[in-house]
Amino acid sequence: MFLRIVPFVWILASIINLWGDYKNFWVLKPKLKKRQYLTTMPLSFGLYPALGAIMIYLIRITEKKAPFWILTFSCLTTFAESFCLIFGKAKYGNGWNTLKTFFSYLVPYYLVYRYYKLVYK
Repeated sequence: MFLRIVPFVWILASIINLWGDYKNFWVLKPKLKKRQYLTTMPLSFGLYPALGAIMIYLIRITEKKAPFWILTFSCLTTFAESFCLIFGKAKYGNGWNTLKTFFSYLVPYYLVYRYYKLVYK
């Protein structure tokens, strides 16, 4: 299961993070001046794929509680990012806010779930 889910989450997270970095919606510290996109690489390659795989695992073992887990993971990830904002490890720009952050997690988690359903028919 992990070998099928993690690459999809990695690609999805990379696209979203590159887009957000390009639009200057968020800045993580330490900020690399010439290659800002490198600051989100640990998230794209590690944290988000791990969270996506854990979410799918929990959906799989609890059966038919997908909306609960998608919403829970979206809220927890948004909450964790809010802590980064509070402690100065991240900064929003160009009109980005916590509500948009929530939806930027909700939609990808939902897409990961749909991908899982497609792959495991």
